[in-house]
Amino acid sequence: MTVKVWDSTSGQELLTLNGHASNVSGLAFSPDGKQLATAGSIMWVTIWDASTGQYLRTLKGHTGFVRSVAYSPDGKWLATASWDKTVKVWDAATGHELNTLQGHTAFVQCVAFSPDGKRLASASHDQTVKVWDATSGHRRVSVAIRSLAGHAGAVWGVAFSADGTLLASGGDDHTIRIWNPGTGKFVRSLIGHTANVRSLAFSPDRGTLASAGHDATVRFWDPATGMQQGIMNDTALVYFPAFTKDGKTLFTGSGDKSPRMWNVPEKKLIRQLDGHTGVAWAIAVSMDTDLIASGGQYGTIKLGMPPMATWCALSTVTFPASTPWRSRRMAGCWRGAASDQTVKLWNPANGELVQTLPQHVDTIYDVAFSPKDDTLATACGDRSLRLWDVASGRLLATFAGGGLCIAFSSDGKFLASGGDDHVVCIWDIQPATAAK
Repeated sequence: MTVKVWDSTSGQELLTLNGHASNVSGLAFSPDGKQLATAGSIMWVTIWDASTGQYLRTLKGHTGFVRSVAYSPDGKWLATASWDKTVKVWDAATGHELNTLQGHTAFVQCVAFSPDGKRLASASHDQTVKVWDATSGHRRVSVAIRSLAGHAGAVWGVAFSADGTLLASGGDDHTIRIWNPGTGKFVRSLIGHTANVRSLAFSPDRGTLASAGHDATVRFWDPATGMQQGIMNDTALVYFPAFTKDGKTLFTGSGDKSPRMWNVPEKKLIRQLDGHTGVAWAIAVSMDTDLIASGGQYGTIKLGMPPMATWCALSTVTFPASTPWRSRRMAGCWRGAASDQTVKLWNPANGELVQTLPQHVDTIYDVAFSPKDDTLATACGDRSLRLWDVASGRLLATFAGGGLCIAFSSDGKFLASGGDDHVVCIWDIQPATAAK
């Protein structure tokens, strides 16, 4: 499944990441914008280089789906919320697990750090929000300092205000509840949504709270008074509102494949970000760069690791060898693979489709350019490998018995493949490429 990286100013798609075996529902940029953490309907978290799309590491330890990820404000820790009923705290630099926070009795859906990094809040299907002492994360202390009860259903989202004085939660009871995170006291309810409130976000200046609901609306609230300040109606379910650093633009995930870019002062849609082929529900905004990340339900373009191929060596090269990454812009054709059984070549400078290769007979798990960028190899779910001439799109050769991930040798004479049979195969492709 895919994660896409966008320019927050222009809405231009910059990069597509793949490495998930299922839906992507949790995204977080590190505070410096250099790394991106992703999670979803899998039991691990993947860390990426946000500027190049290179896979960095995988964090494993949960025994249930990981639904939410959050970096501490100083970037030292990463918190994860899981359907195994726990919150885990990790060393963001090394990926080592530091602590497991236990206390929830049902799925944990969301996690958020306070702006000062001293508290960690988690939202759960057990109808509670728990507040933890984040400074004790490395000391193996797992007792919540506050348990906030009051919702009449599962709690889906939680968010701290920019100054840390307020905590908002939203859930199945169609309400938003405002809390004092220091004392645990309930402040007020915000009433207006007519369906589940799935996610929340405070503006950077603390003055506005945005809520996204299954009533296909984004609502804006004054958290100090509880008054609704405005509403933006959508045509699909809305997920994960995220403000840009100036608070004037809001991005939301969507149930119809296209994340939205909204003008907050005017409460109107600026544009849709097209490119996902399934529900694009997860959104993250980097406050230190101009990058936006969105996570999708079904993958249309796959770059990097093939799904579930953690047992074999993976190529993390996501662009042809001769195509460097410069100023978050790309030149030439880059590689794509798809669950729709096609391979498409694109011009990343303008996003135009250059060529579509003939349809394969099964899901395509990996693609690789030769060192000279004149040959493309594809690995298909029917265990076949194919070689293509990049210029013409002509099929050069088919090899039976291939794997799920592939890589060229540095001289372009050999192709390596690995798969779930625990076998790495080396193929002599010189006869096929010489025939061009």
